Amino acid sequence: MPLIDSSPLTGGTLAALAAASAGSSGVSPSGLPTGAVPYPTASGGASFANNYPPLAATPQNVLASLTDGGRVLMARMLVEGLAFEIAGFRVGRGGYDPHAPTSPTAIDTTLTELESPFFPAMSLPVEVIDRFEQANDQSAAFLCRVAAGECLTGVGEFGVYSEITASPTNPAEIGDQALFAVCHRPLVAKTLQDVLVFRLVVQF
Repeated sequence: MPLIDSSPLTGGTLAALAAASAGSSGVSPSGLPTGAVPYPTASGGASFANNYPPLAATPQNVLASLTDGGRVLMARMLVEGLAFEIAGFRVGRGGYDPHAPTSPTAIDTTLTELESPFFPAMSLPVEVIDRFEQANDQSAAFLCRVAAGECLTGVGEFGVYSEITASPTNPAEIGDQALFAVCHRPLVAKTLQDVLVFRLVVQF
């Protein structure tokens, strides 16, 4: 699966995304592997891996969706020539039923922020996406890694955030960030030694 260095979604096409994949290579700063990533595929196009417990024990009932704001950005990209990129991610302590922690809660697509964002803190910028992949001309995947020693809490929600890079109709909004897509999954306890990776696939 080819790797790309960034996720420019511009001018109503994915030409820039396709072009970027041609020259991609290398290991991400986080140490993610360069080859195909054998994470189990879950519903909603999202995958999660936790090195403790083993992958085989990772729950598979995962929900994933673009937010309404994400859909609006996609529509504006096609209609107005708006350009945006995926700026980063956050993880949170929501996303699962506290009375049934193996069950993810339904995603409210009107959300503009995670239910209970935890890492990185809201006072800090979003965490940088560790790696981008392109499965085909109509989809892109975002791999996000939470390292050992980070985010020591119960995790059940993940979100990726967009940032507007060009706006022909409203230049003042350049730099604005928004919650682009959300995943909810069963509770996973992130301990000191755990490395947590999630992979969100967006199809256009």
